Amino acid sequence: MPAEPTRRYKVSPYVEFGTFQLSDSVNVGTPLQEADRLTSGLFVGTAGGILFRSAGTDFYPTVVLELWPSEPPPDSGSWEEAEESDFDSQDGSLQFMSVMAVFAGEQIPLPGPGTYQARVYRRGRDRAAALHGKALNYRGVEEWLVQIWPTPAQDAGQAS
Repeated sequence: MPAEPTRRYKVSPYVEFGTFQLSDSVNVGTPLQEADRLTSGLFVGTAGGILFRSAGTDFYPTVVLELWPSEPPPDSGSWEEAEESDFDSQDGSLQFMSVMAVFAGEQIPLPGPGTYQARVYRRGRDRAAALHGKALNYRGVEEWLVQIWPTPAQDAGQAS
């Protein structure tokens, strides 16, 4: 397992309707089309990125995204929840955004198009849920860590 991520990004995407997304630049909004699959859990991986389910709405969580060359060790932080799933990137570039396409941070280049694995951690869910309907546009409260790496099949394809 690698010791460090190759890149790390910190962003604060805007949460609307209890969700935010990490989307391909060629498939903006595609993860939102999978919203019916996001009835529970932290996120759903899609053919165009990732759709995240927050405990609040109309606020800015803190999200750290780490790109890894291969599967990283589990994070040792004090996270309340963790899940893992794959997703596809058709153009090899992602960007965080709200469901209404309010962009956050810079474009995030991946090693290339293909299938990737995501491990997502969250904490602060109860605090965000308690503020739902009581406060707007607050920052932090809910924190996320997103670790992304190529799937083994993707690794093999890049090695040839």
